[in-house]
Amino acid sequence: MRVRNGRIVEIGLSLDTAGESIVDADGLTVLPGAIDPHGHQWEPGFTSPADFRDVTVSAAYGGVTTLLDHPLTPPVVLDRRAFSDKVALGERTSSIDFGLHGGVAPGTLDEVEGIWRAGATGIKLFTCRTGTPLDGFEDPVALARAFELFGAIGALALVHAEDAATLDRTAAALHAEGRGGVADFARWHSLAAEATATDRVLELAVQSSARLYLVHASDPSIVDRVAAARQRGLNAHVETCPHYLHLASADLQSQGARAMTAPPVRDVIARDGLRRRLADGVIDTVGSDHCTVAPAGKAGMTMESVVAGVPGLDLFVPLLLDLVGDGVLDLPRLAEVTAASPARIFGLPSKGAIEVGRDADLVLVDPAASFVVDASRLPSSVGWSPYDGRTLRGSVVGTWSRGEPVARDGQPTERAGHGRFVARMEVHGG
Repeated sequence: MRVRNGRIVEIGLSLDTAGESIVDADGLTVLPGAIDPHGHQWEPGFTSPADFRDVTVSAAYGGVTTLLDHPLTPPVVLDRRAFSDKVALGERTSSIDFGLHGGVAPGTLDEVEGIWRAGATGIKLFTCRTGTPLDGFEDPVALARAFELFGAIGALALVHAEDAATLDRTAAALHAEGRGGVADFARWHSLAAEATATDRVLELAVQSSARLYLVHASDPSIVDRVAAARQRGLNAHVETCPHYLHLASADLQSQGARAMTAPPVRDVIARDGLRRRLADGVIDTVGSDHCTVAPAGKAGMTMESVVAGVPGLDLFVPLLLDLVGDGVLDLPRLAEVTAASPARIFGLPSKGAIEVGRDADLVLVDPAASFVVDASRLPSSVGWSPYDGRTLRGSVVGTWSRGEPVARDGQPTERAGHGRFVARMEVHGG
């Protein structure tokens, strides 16, 4: 493979290598660089730093070459100016290429079209309250207006689907029982809350002809709802996350708050069902939902006081390679869900495949290698991992972003300012 100016210009069996700098991948597998469709550039404390350094170093280490950042962290992307500010921030400090999802709250509908026209890869909304400026759509009338707008301008709606009313009723019932501790979080953020909101947004997407992308599905029944709607002609996609493919309710019991995400990980039956649907092509993408929550954010005693979220970017590709080692996935399917599918859905035609004319975003992996996760040795500054002590089969040896090494020999190479903003160009079948 020959690379010039960050692009793949030639692929062949007997290329002339005279005078070239050579990277020998003998004995390794070369994958297209992963696109993480669900990143957050949080650092410990659940606050946004003044740069993208921490999150993109973790991404490169984990085999990710393009990060699609969600709008929840400052500057919260609720208008065109904040979008432009975040583009500038990323281009000054990111080690890898990045795209930006915009966001919408009930009072910011007038800003959506401007964000979308600026090249956003999606528009994120919540169906429950968030405690941030990116407030949730609890009013069904306001939610319907948002979908009408998405349909009118052709925007892709990214939805965090948990029903606010169901969450409130369950919380009230738990407190009436004298409960509400960390162990009750999974009951609070129930599958019923996720399913109720999913059904609602699927129906609104049908009515408005809006395109839908459901983030972090935690259960096979959620995936099946999207698949059924897709069979009826809805342009809909569904994502799951590494933690739903590796963790289960037993990990919530053993690790407590450190394994807590919203929605929560479910039981082993749900985990295995998600694995099957990922292998069978029903699930479109895997997103890290990377949240570097500081230990203090996991130290609360009540379910409301704990910050939900887990770090996962440092181990993004290895966690999926482990499923290859388990016989759950094969390498072509891994490349599809981590590269080709997100490139197609989010309109990134220069990404997603090892082909002439595409960006030279490449990951060298050793599927036969195994290692024990040691959180203290991961590049993320958070210092902990829900996978600490686990043995994973398959390791990232090196990561190249547009032909430049951003991780090599198992170590990240911080290249702040190398990353470029990648605007949505067009949607290929998405």
